[in-house]
Amino acid sequence: IEITLTPGTHTYWRVPGDAGVPPVISFAGSTNLAHAEPLFPAPLRLVENGAVIYGYENEVILPLSVTAVDARQPVTPLWVPTTEYCLKSPAVVWHCPQVALVGM
Repeated sequence: IEITLTPGTHTYWRVPGDAGVPPVISFAGSTNLAHAEPLFPAPLRLVENGAVIYGYENEVILPLSVTAVDARQPVTPLWVPTTEYCLKSPAVVWHCPQVALVGM
């Protein structure tokens, strides 16, 4: 999942620090998906108005750990961000390429 932010904004890591809300993603509606978990890369340490927060600026790619219901069939994770929260503005664009993962 690629999250692209407008300049001057940021989004938060899974543990946001002194302020903020971590991204929450719903995978309801996915095909052949038993479990999906976004993997958060190491964040930046940002200080704003004395608060220490952990997050990302510009863009971040969240790899997905995916488990299929039937490992012989393709998995199509459909996802919807259930929170889009930036400290300065809600200027977040979420992108996910079309994927068809085959269980191993």
